[in-house]
Amino acid sequence: AITVLNDWLASHPEDVHVLERRAWHNYQLSQDDAAEADYRRILDIDPNHIKALVGLAQLCGVTKRGETGLPFAERAIGLDRWNRDALFHGAVCAAQAKHEHRARELFDDAHRLGDTNAAKHRRHYFGDETAHDQFSAALAIGSRGDKVGAAEAFEQATNLFEARVKVKGDE
Repeated sequence: AITVLNDWLASHPEDVHVLERRAWHNYQLSQDDAAEADYRRILDIDPNHIKALVGLAQLCGVTKRGETGLPFAERAIGLDRWNRDALFHGAVCAAQAKHEHRARELFDDAHRLGDTNAAKHRRHYFGDETAHDQFSAALAIGSRGDKVGAAEAFEQATNLFEARVKVKGDE
């Protein structure tokens, strides 16, 4: 696939759709430098190309360069506030960059929009700090056969939920 994309780009060097496809293939092949170069080339052509912005944020997150990737994610979010991928990869970058409040906010937004990895990654970076986190932990503990540990985690989830209700005034 890379050979075909390269051949096309030799005569159409500004075809952002083909550059995007090549960047994705390079990313899949762990050719991170080539993927990053293609995403940056796309942004030279179209500074508001959301997929390139998200692709760079994702690549920076995977390579543990959250401080570098966060501005790309924030630009993508500014262009499309409901982009789940931008929110998720922005959260990963923010967590790596130690912008904990922003990371939590972005993980929560991505989760609310249906990102299936957001809650798991939030827990990875910040632990079990919400009722939902504790409930998920309880299910995982129970699936390992630890009934006492699961009961304790369910109890903690209930306590966190009750504390949240009191804070929010939803009694």
